[in-house]
Amino acid sequence: MTILSGTQRVAGGTTLALGVAVMLAFSVLVTTLPDAAAREARPAGATAGGDHPTFKARPDREAIPGQIIVKFKKDVRPAAQADARRDEGLEKVENLDLIDAEVNEVSGQPVEQAIRDLENRPDVEYAEKDYRLYPTAYADEPRFSELWGLHNTGQVINGSTGVSNVDINGLEAAAVTQGDPNLVVAVIDDGVDFSHPDLAGRQWNSPGEIPGNGVDDDANGKVDDVNGWDVCHQDATVHDPGDDSHGTHVAGTIAASVNNQGITGVAPNVKIMALKFLSNAGTGPGCNSTSGAIEAIQYAKSEGAKISNNSWGGGDFSQALKDAIEASGSLFVAAAGNGGADGVGDNNDTVPMYPASYNSSNILSVAAVNNRGGLGGFSNYGATSVDISAPGVDILSSVPGSPGTPAAALSSVGTSGKAITAGFGDEEIGTAAGRASFMTKVFQAIGRGSQQVILVDDDRSHDSNADVGPTIAAAIQTATGIAPQTIPVGDGDGPSLAQLSGKTVVWATGETFYSGFDADFNIIPALTPADLTTLTNFLNGGGKLVITGRDALYQNETSVFVTGTLALSVNPDIFTNTFTGAQGTAFEGESYTFDGALADPFGISHDGISPAGASARTQGGYDAVPASWESWNGTSMATPHVTGVAALAASVNPALTGNPVALKNLIMNTGKPVSLTAGKTVTGDMADARAAVAAATPDTIKPTISGMSPRLGSIIRDTTPTIKAIVKDNRPLGKANIKLYVNGVLISSTKYSYAASTGSLVYNSPRLAKGKKTVKIVATDAAGNVGAKSWYFTIR
Repeated sequence: MTILSGTQRVAGGTTLALGVAVMLAFSVLVTTLPDAAAREARPAGATAGGDHPTFKARPDREAIPGQIIVKFKKDVRPAAQADARRDEGLEKVENLDLIDAEVNEVSGQPVEQAIRDLENRPDVEYAEKDYRLYPTAYADEPRFSELWGLHNTGQVINGSTGVSNVDINGLEAAAVTQGDPNLVVAVIDDGVDFSHPDLAGRQWNSPGEIPGNGVDDDANGKVDDVNGWDVCHQDATVHDPGDDSHGTHVAGTIAASVNNQGITGVAPNVKIMALKFLSNAGTGPGCNSTSGAIEAIQYAKSEGAKISNNSWGGGDFSQALKDAIEASGSLFVAAAGNGGADGVGDNNDTVPMYPASYNSSNILSVAAVNNRGGLGGFSNYGATSVDISAPGVDILSSVPGSPGTPAAALSSVGTSGKAITAGFGDEEIGTAAGRASFMTKVFQAIGRGSQQVILVDDDRSHDSNADVGPTIAAAIQTATGIAPQTIPVGDGDGPSLAQLSGKTVVWATGETFYSGFDADFNIIPALTPADLTTLTNFLNGGGKLVITGRDALYQNETSVFVTGTLALSVNPDIFTNTFTGAQGTAFEGESYTFDGALADPFGISHDGISPAGASARTQGGYDAVPASWESWNGTSMATPHVTGVAALAASVNPALTGNPVALKNLIMNTGKPVSLTAGKTVTGDMADARAAVAAATPDTIKPTISGMSPRLGSIIRDTTPTIKAIVKDNRPLGKANIKLYVNGVLISSTKYSYAASTGSLVYNSPRLAKGKKTVKIVATDAAGNVGAKSWYFTIR
C-alpha cells in the first residue's frame, strides 16, 4: 500500500481526517490518498519577481550587537579620529568608503551610550546602530504572516495562538541563503503544477533534453523528460489537470518563489525535479506502487538529485524499496505518517510506517508539530524511529487549479434504461430549492414519468458518517409531490433487483466511499460487486437510475459497469464547489453551489464524470478553479520543511550533497529543542534552518572579543581589578581555545572562569602595582580561525 502522508486539510477552524484514510489504514492494496482542504483566496494584482531580493530593516529594528556606524566630520584628522575611538572604546573593523564612514565595534559600554557620547563630540557628524537587514521579498510575500513554520511571532493561525519562535528559523536563515539555484530537490509524490504562480520557474530542466522535439536526446529511455518523469503514465507530463494537489503543495513549501505572490518556500531558489508515481487517475503498472517508487528513486539518482522529499508511505516491509533507498546515494527525507483509521498518531517504534521506519542511514524521518510546539494529534512518532519534527499543522502552500470538467452524464442502456450519474451529492447543494431543482431535472432527463421513487440510503450513517437520507428525501418529495420509499443500507450489499424493478431509483452514497471490509481488510466499495450486477440488470430491464454522492464510484472507476454499461470515464477528486448545466440538456440554465450543511467542506472529493462512448452524454460540468493556496495538515507538510532545511545547508556547503549521512546528522544535531516532543522523536528537536546553515557553512569566521573591563584607556584605583570580556565564536569555545595575557604574562586557565554559553570570561586579578596595564586575549576556534584583542587601563 502506498499513501500520501498529508491526509488532512483545514477549513474554518475545523480539522478533518478524510474517510479515505480509514480505507488506507486497512487496505493491502496499493492506492493513493486524496487530500482535502479549504480554498484560500488568491491575492489580486500579483507580479513576478526574481531570485535576488532587495533588503529592508525588520519592523522590530533589530541591531547587530556591539556594532555601530560612525561618520566623522569632513577634514577631521586621523589622529583625532583615533582619539575618539580610544575615548569610547571603539575598534574600527571596516571602512565604508562610499559615504566616508566606518564600522566600529563597541567594547566596555552599551551601544546606546557610545552613540550618545559620539554625537556630543564636535568632530563626529553622526553615529548610529548597524541594523540587521533581511530580504524584503522573502518576508514580504503577501501571505508570509501565515507561514508560522518559517517565522512564528505568536500570530493566530486558524484559531490557534502560536508560541513565538516555535518555527524553523526560516527568516533568519534566509538572510544567509535562500538556496543555490543549481541545487536540485526531487519531489517523489504525485505531480507538480509548475504553472502555479509560485512554482513557475522553480522546475528543474534536464540539461541534455530538448523540450518538445519527441526525441530522447539524452538517451536515458525517456522522451522529452525536461522537468522530471510521470511513472504512472510513462510520459514527461509531470502535471495532469485535476491531479497532483499533494506534490504541488509539498513543492511550494520547499521552493515557492520570492515573487510578491502568495507564499515563499524554505529554499525558494532551488529547483524541483518532479517525479510522479502517485495519481488519482493513473493506470500504469508502476502507478501507486512500490515498483513505481523504485523507478522514481532510480530516475532521481540517474539525473543527479541528491535530496528527495518523500511524503508518502504504507504497505509492509519491502526489501526492494529499502535497497533502492540505500542505493540512491541521496538524503531521503520521509514522512513519519499520520496514524490509522482513528486519525490518531501511532508509535512507529512498535507499528512501523515504511519507508520512514527503515533503519537506513540516509533516511531522515519527520513528525509534525503545531504552532505551539505540540505533536500534531495525527502525527506518528517514535523515540527510536522518528528522527526530528517540523511544522505540519495549518501549513499554507500552493495547490493547482482545475479546468472546467464534466460533472454529470446521462447514459442510455439497452432499449429504455436511463441513468444519470453525478460526481457530487444532491445533499451538498446549498439551498432546498436547488436540491429539489436538481431532482426535478434528473427525473426529467431519465424520463421517470410517474414511477414511484425509491431512495437507497447507502451513506453509512450508522458508522459516524452524516445521514443524507432525510435531506435527499425532502428534495425528492418537493420535486415529485410524493415522499420516496427509503431503503437504508448497512455494511455490504444494497437492495435486490426485485426490490427495485419497476421503480425509479436514487442511489445516494453521501460522504462515504466504502461499504465495509472483507476478511483480509480490503475495502469493499460503496457499490459492491453484487450491487453492480443488480444495477446492470436493472438498467438492461429498462430501469431509471440516479447515482449521486461524492466518491460514489470509488474503486469502481474502471469496472465494466462504469466503462461499459454506463459508458463513462471517471476522473476522481476534482477541486471545485460549483456546477453549471450544459446547453441542450435538462440542466440548461441550472447552476448549483456546493455549500450546504452536508457539503464537502473542502470541495475536492467530487468526481469528474465524462462520456466514454456514444451512449452517454454530458449534462453539465464543474466550473474552472484557478490555482491558489490552501492550508493542510499532515506529516506530509512537515517533511518538506526539513527537505528545505537540508537544501539550504547543502547550498552553503555543496560537499554535503555527496554525503547524505553527514547531511542527515547535521540537521539532527542542529535542531532546536521542543519540550513537548521530548521522548517522541530521536532528538526531541524541531529542525532549525538558521543553525543548520551556520553549522554547514565552512568556518572562516574568527572569534570575537568584546565587552572588555576595565574599559580601554580607563583610569581606576582598584589594585585587584576584575578583568572581564565576552569571547564568542560561531562554534562552541572552551578554555582550551583561549589565552589570556596580563602585562605580557600568560595566565593559567585555572585562574579565570569562562562560560561557553554566554562567552563570559572573568579573571579576578591578584594585587597589581600602579601604572599602565595591558591585557590581551587570543581565541583560536576549532577551524584555526584566530581572534585577538588588546587593551590597556591605568591604576592610580
